[in-house]
Amino acid sequence: MIETLLIPFSTWLIEKVGEHAFSKVAGSLEINDIDKNFKKAVSITSQQLQQKYPEILGGDIENFFGAGEIFNTLYKLLFKDAIIDINVIKDFLDNSTLPQDFILEFIQTLKSNCLNDRKLNDILANNKLYISVVGISEEINKIAEVSTLSLSEIKEIRELLENRFNEQFSVDEFISKYSKSAVKVLSELNFLGLGVKSHIKKNRKKLSDVYVEPRFVLNEEKSENFSVHLTEDNFFQNANGIVFLKDIFNRNINIVILGNPGSGKSVLVRYLICHLLEKNCHHIISNNDIIDRLPFRVELRKYFQFKKNTGGGIIKYFIKSLESDYGLINITENNIELLFKQCQILIFFDGLDEIFNASDKMEITRDINNLLNNYSSVLSVVTSRVIGYEEAKLPNTNFYELVILDFDDKQIEEYVNKWYLQEEVDVEIRTKEVSEFLRLHKKIDEELIRNPLLLSLIIILFRNNLKLPESKLEIYQSCTKTLVDKWDLTKELRIELPEEISKRKETLFADLAFWQYERLSSENVKITNRLATAKIADSIINKLKITEDWILAESLAEGFMNYALKRSLYFDNNFTHKTFLEYFTAYWIFSNIEKKHRTEERNEIISKYIDIAFWSIVLELLINMIDQDQADTEIIDDLFNYQIEAKPSGLAFLLEITSFLKNISYVTVTNLVNSTINYLITEPKKRTRRDLGSRHFRSLITFVNNNDTQLKTFKQVFYDYTKTQQNRNTLKTLILLYFELCFHHRNYSFVFDEKDFYNEAKTQELINNDAQLFFFQGVISKNHSETYLERLLHALEYFNETEIFRDYESLYEQYYFEGSFFNNYLYWQLRAQEFNSFERNMNLLFDKGLRRNLVFKHFKNGKFNYFSDLINAEKIIDYINLVSSEAIKKLILLCILWKAKHEGLYRTRDLSFEISKVASKYRSALEKSKYEEFFYSTAETLNLLMFDTPQNKI
Repeated sequence: MIETLLIPFSTWLIEKVGEHAFSKVAGSLEINDIDKNFKKAVSITSQQLQQKYPEILGGDIENFFGAGEIFNTLYKLLFKDAIIDINVIKDFLDNSTLPQDFILEFIQTLKSNCLNDRKLNDILANNKLYISVVGISEEINKIAEVSTLSLSEIKEIRELLENRFNEQFSVDEFISKYSKSAVKVLSELNFLGLGVKSHIKKNRKKLSDVYVEPRFVLNEEKSENFSVHLTEDNFFQNANGIVFLKDIFNRNINIVILGNPGSGKSVLVRYLICHLLEKNCHHIISNNDIIDRLPFRVELRKYFQFKKNTGGGIIKYFIKSLESDYGLINITENNIELLFKQCQILIFFDGLDEIFNASDKMEITRDINNLLNNYSSVLSVVTSRVIGYEEAKLPNTNFYELVILDFDDKQIEEYVNKWYLQEEVDVEIRTKEVSEFLRLHKKIDEELIRNPLLLSLIIILFRNNLKLPESKLEIYQSCTKTLVDKWDLTKELRIELPEEISKRKETLFADLAFWQYERLSSENVKITNRLATAKIADSIINKLKITEDWILAESLAEGFMNYALKRSLYFDNNFTHKTFLEYFTAYWIFSNIEKKHRTEERNEIISKYIDIAFWSIVLELLINMIDQDQADTEIIDDLFNYQIEAKPSGLAFLLEITSFLKNISYVTVTNLVNSTINYLITEPKKRTRRDLGSRHFRSLITFVNNNDTQLKTFKQVFYDYTKTQQNRNTLKTLILLYFELCFHHRNYSFVFDEKDFYNEAKTQELINNDAQLFFFQGVISKNHSETYLERLLHALEYFNETEIFRDYESLYEQYYFEGSFFNNYLYWQLRAQEFNSFERNMNLLFDKGLRRNLVFKHFKNGKFNYFSDLINAEKIIDYINLVSSEAIKKLILLCILWKAKHEGLYRTRDLSFEISKVASKYRSALEKSKYEEFFYSTAETLNLLMFDTPQNKI
């Protein structure tokens, strides 16, 4: 019976209003014994309806009222001022077996019986309590839609309640409630490692039991032989430039975490929040300041929808999220202000890439920056896919960028063992299958097996079939089949669908996905469960043609949506993971357009979205579906050649997927590479921002790095391309492209030679007469016989002295920076730690014509801050003690000062340096060696050394 299932009404009411606030809201109303009165009203209602519907209440009532969300919605509808809108409860019910209007009749009858009870009537007729349980953060117009109260009444009551809730708000109580709720919500995974609602019980796992900590690198290229990429941040990297999870918060600075699809960005956010809230994170975070912060998660996709629908900003969404995600209602903006004032906050802004338009992303990043500017207590972490992030990049001055690395072999083994430990209790079976998986997994493409999400899917497929999939498409196809079909065999989750619906499940999922993906790609982003159900009903009528009766179609659609919910494929108005949304969207285009030979329409769809990062995975899966269905190269060749001609901005995407295709000809690949080179060579003349070409450049890097065959193809195409070029400026641009590709190629393994350029002598002559080309040639020549000093001396001989200090930047990579001749030499010299030769070499440079004032002016302007390998103060002092020249000592100290300034330890005014804050590691060493005065006197010496006078000769 119902009364055995209900959450106690008094408990629900206290939780909604708050124990301390209840008396302020309800006044002298008594809550004692109301549960007994409520049960009596429920019993009367049950008896009344059971007489009318004897089969319903006796048989299906448990399934009917099985979800916890039912009670939350049902209780609100019982208040006297509430309008009974049956649609607000339909989302939570499977009413396909119930008589028409049964739900409405049940609620109306129960409401009438409750209001007939004096004690219950006192509670349910109290409009202050009603507004409290609806939520004072709700928009006034929204409350008016579900209430008989007028707008003025709602406004007056809400203002009164806000004041009362502000008076009783306790930061400690809030943190306690929020922590318990957030950990419960965020700490559980389902069998795919995806998010799961509390009422979905199948194969749930604790996040901490299966989680494997990721590794990171800075979002910039690094080279052992190239100084500019070794910044002050190296203090928490290992020798290979790897950053470990425990060190990402070593500095109190905002972070952007970038990663490929399925790299685990959102799971990382949940993992960190849970450990921070449980105060169980010293083993994963080493910075105590971060450990003491209160963490929150803002899903940017949901925030963007909220902002579009309501006009509210982050704080208003924050309040709404606390209610909808964690059950914390009646939080006011004043409460948040107090919270931010008394606590140090860490906000995780999750999923910037899930906002489609670049202009919308920029709007969201502005919101984030404004929040950080307004609240000094807040630090933030923003997550995004790599592709698409540059469209609305957060400022480098405020954010520190890290990229999640793919799993290595050790992480793969750790994850497999953890997963099987939770999945298989039989030790013998577990050991055997783990061993077999680890033996076979190296046969899978590394891009697949090293991706955390795809690895989890591969393990599931292996567990079910004891064989491994061979492609990303096979992984997606097999996993969706597992979700849709295999669980049908599970008695616990069996849901009967009509046969005509059951056999077309993939069609309906595809219709839903494509409809949703296009809405997410447009200005109209409103997606609700009701709209999604209506879309399925429309497909049932117009595509499957099962019925023309909309009521029946809607009933079938509701049954289908319940089916999707039970299989963890679709809930909360979205697919459980973007992976499945992307797969079914691609499947819709393939089955509805490609398979029906609507080639022009297919080409138009691809052209429309080919250069949009949001659509990359969808189009990759689509083209793989088409490729899988071919006997020769004709179709893929036609598709590629059409896009090469129609949409040059899509060349990068085509390069990225080429290596995964079986049915593409060598001629088409060479056309693609040739077109990309031409795009990169000609576009710099047209564009004002390098980022327009940077994705093409990075894609070309990926292409030449994939395998030796693609490298060979590139070199041949490049050679043929140069034969057609006569213009010196074009040839220079070609050489710069080649040098930058060489620098990014693994181990610099393809280098400049006569096979790559049509006229090597002409090319070398051009290099020797162009300082930028000469600089780049020195950078890529890993085995060059010249030292950095010799290269600098040759540069002094060939070029104007000012070219020695010029910073040469990448032409093709938006955020990449190369450096100057002098900085590269100086970094090399300081790393050598031979300060006697340093003095000798500097004198040699001065004798060759390098002016002192230019050297020190270079430092005065802050043009050298790459002293990262020499940050140990004790060692610095030892080095300085080896130097006999006072001027060279000053030069080294200037390096240190600029290093310290870059870390925020010093500030400068004109030529004078004032130490505003000295880190302990510097202070102790300086005082020990009595060099503190040396820092203060640096400006005086610097002024003298700014001029070439005989007395200042070193």
